[in-house]
Amino acid sequence: MKNYIKCLGVIALVAAIGLLAACGGEVPEKTIKVTRIPDKYLQSTLSIDLAPRDKPAVARGNGQISGSTVTFDLYIPNGNIRFTETGTWNVHLSLDGRWFAYKDNTGITKAVTTIPFSEFLLFRN
Repeated sequence: MKNYIKCLGVIALVAAIGLLAACGGEVPEKTIKVTRIPDKYLQSTLSIDLAPRDKPAVARGNGQISGSTVTFDLYIPNGNIRFTETGTWNVHLSLDGRWFAYKDNTGITKAVTTIPFSEFLLFRN
C-alpha cells in the first residue's frame, strides 16, 4: 500500500509539471514604444491603433511624450483588457490631428516593440 501511495504521488507530481509546461505561463501584455520623435511634437498626446488590413483596430493605446519617446500600453478596444496577442498588424499613429502609418506591417511578438518615428509616413491630415 505504501508503494502504491508513493507511485500515485509521483504520477500526480509529473502530471502537475506537465500541465505547467504545456500552459507556458502567462502571456505578456504588449506595448509599443515610438522613439526619436521630433522636437516640434514634444507637447503632443498621441494615440496608436493596430489593425489588420481594412479592418477595425484590434488594439489601441494613448501616451504622452517623455523626452523624445512615447510608450503605449495596448488595450483591446472598448475595454480595459490588455492586449496579449502576437501577430502582424498595420500600425497607425495619431499626432496633433495627423495620422501616420508605419512603413511596413509590424510583427508584435515581444512584450515591447520599438519603432523609430522616422519609420512612419504621413498619410492623412
